Order: sequence, then structure tokens, then C-alpha cells
Amino acid sequence: MRKVKVWFEELRAPFLTLSIVFTILGIVAALKDGYFNPLYAALTLLGVAALHAAANVLNDYFDYRSGIDIETERTPFSGGSGILPAGKMTSKSVLVEGILLLLVGLGIGLYFIYVSAFNPILILFIVFAVVGIVLYSPIISHIGFGEVLVGLCFGPPLLLGVYFVQTSALSLEVGLIGLVTGILTAAVLYVNEFPDTRADIKFGRYHVVARLGKERAARILKYIFASAYIVLVVSSATSIIPLTALIGLATIPHARIAYKVLTAKYDDNKAIIPAMASTVKTAILTGVLLIVAYLIVWVSSLLGL
Repeated sequence: MRKVKVWFEELRAPFLTLSIVFTILGIVAALKDGYFNPLYAALTLLGVAALHAAANVLNDYFDYRSGIDIETERTPFSGGSGILPAGKMTSKSVLVEGILLLLVGLGIGLYFIYVSAFNPILILFIVFAVVGIVLYSPIISHIGFGEVLVGLCFGPPLLLGVYFVQTSALSLEVGLIGLVTGILTAAVLYVNEFPDTRADIKFGRYHVVARLGKERAARILKYIFASAYIVLVVSSATSIIPLTALIGLATIPHARIAYKVLTAKYDDNKAIIPAMASTVKTAILTGVLLIVAYLIVWVSSLLGL
């Protein structure tokens, strides 16, 4: 029982909320367009959660093996699970867990590829996700593209892939909604990099914060948030996405808190925890509000409104 508990801790399950919320958003977008396969929806949720968990676990493995996790000052939002530095699991066990989770997600993806008659679009989405997970920690995060990859993995490819499974079609509307979720997820990683910057630089991980310096990087956060909200407003104003999606703007106060705390306390790893928390809230709550926005449209169509 204790072993199962530790394996579950290694998943960093609370962080899976992001991918689960965004997957539900893609499913609800398809529902609004008249498509809903409950079996496919359930399998998609399981597959995406497994791939996200695999990314978390494999990231812990590679960061521990490189020495980063030993040097990093952990916070509730950054620095990994802490399982390996604490000696609760061996690195081999963590690697096995990560591979098993990856195989679960890949297996579900292969099922969808099979039932879609090996559709090349679906193959592309799944290959992108798996390759991104495998290469993120050992390669991509070291060359300054980690934020872009994470933004893509939680952005348009994710939403479009979920939508495609339900509809066998692509949608500009869903791609733009995915752009919003992707930008906000990239913001989560961006803020979480601040406490890790010293250790990351020491071990050759030169992400955006490491390259710009904390003071300058902190000021850029407002532009990251603003770009997500601009996409939301412009897409709604041009009727590409429903006007109800503008309720997503209700998360702006959380984004402002994150920016104010980060710019004031960027070099204090404990003091910026509220900034990390507010950034996560901004991303998750925006996703939840967009789900509500699409459900409103769907219910209205059922009622003939």
C-alpha cells in the first residue's frame, strides 16, 4: 500500500488538472458542434492524463539523473516531486513508472489511429505528443524551447486532437481556443522556472528566464498573459468563437496578482509562491470558464434559443 502511495505521489496528480480541464474543453467544443462519443471521450481523458503523468515522472527521472533536482529549492509548484532526492523510490522505479504511463497513453493513441483507419492527422498529433514527452527534459528544455513545447502540448495540438477524435475534422475555432490554453500553460511553466533558475543554469538548462535574467523576465509575464486575452477577445469579436467565451476574461485579476507578485519578489523563491499559485489558477479557471461558455451555447441550441 505504501508503494502505491509513493507511486501516486510521483505522478504529481494535482498538476494533471490542467490537461484534464483542457481535454474536457475540447470534448465540449465537439459537443457544441453536435458530436459526442462517450467511449472516445473517456479514453481520451485517460490517455491525455496518462501522457501528462508520464511527462511529470520522466521529467523527475531526467532531472534527478542530471543533478538538477538535488540542487533545486523545491516549492509547492516547482522543483519536481521530491521523491527521488528523498530516497522514496529508486531512479529505475521512476523510469519504469514513466514508461508504463507513456505506454498507456500511446496504447490509447494507437487505438484511435486504428479506428480512424490510420488517419495521418491523428498520427501526427500522437507522434508529436510522445516525442515531445520523451525529448523535453534531456534535450528541448536545455535549448530554450521548453516553454514553446509545453504551450503546444497544452494548446492547439491538444485541443484539435481531442476535437478530431470526436469529429474526424479540424476547426479554426478550436485551434484558437487551444492557443489561449497553450499560452496560459506556457505562463505556468515560465513562472515556475524562476525558483529553479540557479540550478538550471548550473546544469546547462538555458530556458527563457535563465537567458533574460529574472528581473527582465518578470516584466515579460504581462505580455504573455495579454496575448492570451487578446486572442480571446479578437476571436470573439470576429465571431470565430462564441461571445460567451468572453467570460474567460474574468480570470484577469488572478493574472494581475501573479504579475505584481513576480515583479516585486522575483528573486525570493518563497515570496513568489503566490505568483505561481495565481498563474495556475489563471490557466485552470480560464479553461473551466470556457467549458461553461461552450455548454451555454450547447444548451441554448437544444432549447432553440
